[in-house]
Order: sequence, then structure tokens, then C-alpha cells
Amino acid sequence: MEDPLAKKPSAQVRGKSKKAKRVSAVSPLEEGEELTDTGTKDGRIFNEQNFLQRAAKPLSVDKWIKRTKVDFLGIPSCVGFGLHADTHRFLILPSMGQTLLSILEDRGTLSEKVVLHIACRILDVLKFIHSSEYVHGDINAENVYIKSEGQPQVSLAGYSHAFRYCPGGQHVEYRQASRIPHEGAVEYISVDSHKGAGKCGPTIVVCSANIFLNRFSVPVLEKNAVSQFIGLL
Repeated sequence: MEDPLAKKPSAQVRGKSKKAKRVSAVSPLEEGEELTDTGTKDGRIFNEQNFLQRAAKPLSVDKWIKRTKVDFLGIPSCVGFGLHADTHRFLILPSMGQTLLSILEDRGTLSEKVVLHIACRILDVLKFIHSSEYVHGDINAENVYIKSEGQPQVSLAGYSHAFRYCPGGQHVEYRQASRIPHEGAVEYISVDSHKGAGKCGPTIVVCSANIFLNRFSVPVLEKNAVSQFIGLL
């Protein structure tokens, strides 16, 4: 993969987008650690922790890599988690590099080759989580990470909106006007999510991938390149 950071050696790694007030009793956050001011079991950090522990266990990821014969699967493992004073929940994730959003802000455009490579790597992650009966629900440039040291690696993070859409192989009922409309990054989520029925699985992937290509502000892609990518969906 062409390194999108190659021409920007001075680019600084930016932290994850989720931030919260820090209290004096909490020690400084380690790299990759997230902090939120909720201790309930229905918060976003808890939802992400639940997904990582249930569907993204390192052993499950390794088995999937061997079975599908991919060289890398960009899904983070949960290094640690906990509660501080029963009010602040935190997760510790490994360093995944720089967000795609920060790279786009620094460079403005990416080459066709890089765009297609990133998209294909994200599709690998989506295939894995869909096979585990989950959808991501919030694919956007802030949740895509690129690590350029050595062989460039693309990771998809931000599972706070992950949802088990097909428990036991039974697809959840499609229901509009629920209590959870517009969840996720507004410019990326599917029409179904805007209608309050964001747990519809594949339609999210197709819509997100379509916007994903256009959002990068790349030069006009060759028709055959786009066709090759869409053929992977």
C-alpha cells in the first residue's frame, strides 16, 4: 500500500475523538485510552467494550485471519478497561496510528490506489464483524486509523454504535421511527439510520462505502476502478 503519510513526515498523531472532563483523582490517560463520565451499563463506552469482548476476541480474530487467508485484519483488541469511582468508564486500546480525518486535513487528497486499498481493508473488517452478527454503525474518517511504520496498516475503530443485528442467525425486525434516529456521524450514516432503523446490516455498508469514496475528495476515479471496488460489496 502506498503510504499516505510519506509526504507528511511532520504530521502529528492525533488522539481519538471521544473526550470527556477529567477529574483530579484520575491519573493521566495512556496513549489510546478513552474516558467517559458515565458508569451506567448502557453508555457508548460500555457498548464498545461489550462488542470488543464478545465479537472481537483476539482468538476469534486470529482464527478468521487464518481461515480467510488475509495478512492483516484492522480491528483493535481491548487491552484493558475499568471504572473509576463508579462514575468514569474507560477503555485502553493499542495505538493504531493516525486518523484518516487528520491525514485528509493535512493532505487534502489521496491517490486512487490509497483510497481503494483503505476501502478494501475496511471491507475486510466489516466482513468479520458481520460474520459475528454485528454491524459497525458509525463508519467515518475519524474512526479509520492508518499506521505507517513498516507495512502500512488500516484499522477500523469506534464501535460505540455497534449492534448485534442478527442474533442466532435471526435478523432483527426492520422498524422505523424508533427511539434512536440519526446515530453516528450524520454525513455517513445510511438513510435507514436517519429513519431510526439503523440496524439493517448490509444497507449501511453499501451506503457508507459509496459516501466513503466521494468523501475523500480524490481526483475522478477511473470507471473500472470504481466497478472493481463495488464488485467487492
